[in-house]
Amino acid sequence: LEFVPVTKENVSQLRQLNTAAFPIQYNAKFYNSIVQQQEPHLNKLAFWKGTLVGAICARVEPFEERPEGDENHNAQNQSLQETVIQQQSTSQSPQRLYLMTLCVVAPFRGRGIGTQLVESVLSYCQTAHNIVQVALHVQISNQPALDFY
Repeated sequence: LEFVPVTKENVSQLRQLNTAAFPIQYNAKFYNSIVQQQEPHLNKLAFWKGTLVGAICARVEPFEERPEGDENHNAQNQSLQETVIQQQSTSQSPQRLYLMTLCVVAPFRGRGIGTQLVESVLSYCQTAHNIVQVALHVQISNQPALDFY
């Protein structure tokens, strides 16, 4: 399994994978932000013997605790399930790692590829950032993703 950073030369492969895998279409602004991001370790394509089999896209953002009764957050959870993992903090300002997309093509699921993609981003963030929270959104109808997380 080989991980390759998403670049302007291969971002079209990410777009094709996402288009095939997700019920929503990401716009050009999304893909431009991936290519322009200064941290290539957060956005990766996964290749197995030269075949694209998965990808992960993430971003680091300031950590902000949400109040319990946050109505916008509660409304959003009606259609999405948020998974949050709390981690220990260090001396830098606390940050949140947001997993924007994670995809492994169906024939390659169950082989640890998604886990390796997530772990590679988490490993990088442990040394480069003060991540105190990891978050993502999953459509509640996406049973394979719910099973994975």
